[in-house]
Amino acid sequence: MTREKTTKADMQSTICASAGLFENSTTCLLIALPIHFARSHQQYLISEQLVHSIRELRKSILKEFQASFTSERPINTDVIDNHKQLEFEDSLAGEKSVQTIITHDAIVLGGGPAGISCALELHENKADYFLIDRNSSLGGQLPDITNSIRNFAARYWDSGAAVRDDLEALCQKVGLCVQSAETIERIDLSTKTLYGLHQTYRAKAIFLATGTRRRALPIERLQEFSDNVIWNVEAHQEKVKGKSIAVIGGGDNALLDSLWLAQRCPSVLVVNRSDRFRARPDVVRDVRNDQRITVLEHTEVVSIDGESGNMQSILVRDNRTDKTTAYPVQMLVERVGTVANTEVFCGQVELDGAGFVAVDRFCQTNLDGVFAGGDLISSDCQGIARSVGDGMIAARSILKYLIAA
Repeated sequence: MTREKTTKADMQSTICASAGLFENSTTCLLIALPIHFARSHQQYLISEQLVHSIRELRKSILKEFQASFTSERPINTDVIDNHKQLEFEDSLAGEKSVQTIITHDAIVLGGGPAGISCALELHENKADYFLIDRNSSLGGQLPDITNSIRNFAARYWDSGAAVRDDLEALCQKVGLCVQSAETIERIDLSTKTLYGLHQTYRAKAIFLATGTRRRALPIERLQEFSDNVIWNVEAHQEKVKGKSIAVIGGGDNALLDSLWLAQRCPSVLVVNRSDRFRARPDVVRDVRNDQRITVLEHTEVVSIDGESGNMQSILVRDNRTDKTTAYPVQMLVERVGTVANTEVFCGQVELDGAGFVAVDRFCQTNLDGVFAGGDLISSDCQGIARSVGDGMIAARSILKYLIAA
């Protein structure tokens, strides 16, 4: 980069582009930008004049951010009193800079049923807490549930979105301390510090309720035929009627879906990667006895074939012989389970064999003051009722921990 005169606007454009940030200046928190940065695996040395311009730009942006933080962000006013200042070395010129850190006794990470339940109990006990969620609205994965909710001992809901609406209304009524639309990029569980996209947070106790996501399958041309791939048959009753269907999975959801589909479809193919099924014994028995259902064991779907986005067949591989066979299929149902969202604290907390966070009966992890609950801690028993119970248990454990501390 040449040593030519550069305006403040030029510097802001250059740095934002280099960092991959194309939002307003409030987003570009140039608090500790190093003297050189990498782009496309090339190093660009910044001139002394550019260093000075970056420093001045950073100061103005930080001032703008601090001025707008309390007036623009939807944050409970009780939180403002908990702002603390952190001094650190400026990597540009060794100067001291100031960054605001939000501190609380307890931080709940995740706004699904487990996180909300924990926060409500902490709120009820007048604890100093704060709930952080990456989404603009609470509820976690509830909006993804398009079928009715009949197994949560409260009442009947038409969908997960309806449960979410009721939970949000409750949170607003009691005045829950919530920061939504905040992405936590990494967590240091040893210091209980959470580094967010907009702010840094620190607590004495943390409740991890980051939930799960659907497991991705390595199937060739899956995206090409995505309109013919579903994971919830109840929400697509008209779409599946009269179609030849393949169901991937061996749990309760997969086999119950297969039985339901067998009453509406000419043929149902169950593809399971082993000869063991995780579903209830009575459900497994019903599936094996249903002449309309074909069960394939020790098999995996490797690719999809069709034309113009319409699925016509799937290629299934036998894991024992490596032989592949094509089966005529018009739609695919994925019921292969979930993966725990542990990336932001990966390697810091003990996990079980399936990759879920390991806890005791008090929702305590192997780390002091770090608790976890909801779908994040179990692949065998997931659901709204379980998550709500975990949130309550974790809150009580946190309250005891804070008193002892």
